[in-house]
Amino acid sequence: MAYPQEPPVAYLPSQSPLRDPPFGRGGSSPDGIYLFRGAHPKYPKDKRPALPGRQGEARRLEIRRTHRANKIRVLLADDEPMVRRGLRMRLELEPDVEVVGEAEDGSQALAEAKTLRPDAVLMDVRMPVMDGAEATAALRRALPGCAVVVLSIYDDDATRTRVRSAGAAAFVPKHRAEEALLAALRGVTAARK
Repeated sequence: MAYPQEPPVAYLPSQSPLRDPPFGRGGSSPDGIYLFRGAHPKYPKDKRPALPGRQGEARRLEIRRTHRANKIRVLLADDEPMVRRGLRMRLELEPDVEVVGEAEDGSQALAEAKTLRPDAVLMDVRMPVMDGAEATAALRRALPGCAVVVLSIYDDDATRTRVRSAGAAAFVPKHRAEEALLAALRGVTAARK
């Protein structure tokens, strides 16, 4: 009996299965077994080899649940929809980051954070209703375990001092490379866990 061929899995250069952490977009588990979304390209679902020590499907589900629990949960707060969309698209490429919500001003960010309980909030400084520094101070009082990474086009001493005194864990200028943002996000959340 011939099984239908699955299309080949395509990876962006930064998403190679050999470099990704396990189970992100197809990666090697600690025991050397590859897990893929959907159908396995080599084995149909009913013909997959069992993982050592457990029955295959139950173990796969347990591993996926554990991996999902280790993700950094992020809330995006920026008044520009295009910036939020771009940040979401970029962060969703990272296997250890999950965007849980978006807000268009500081007061909405505070309300969303209380509901969603993110690990970190990426916050713009200048927003309507409640700006980023005020929202950061209120967020630090309401959720002390939530890290705030301020992302702003205004890269001056006064802005940095203002957000630092409000309780921001990091400040990243928008003109910096995306690696700086990811490093700040991972650094502040690792320090709080």
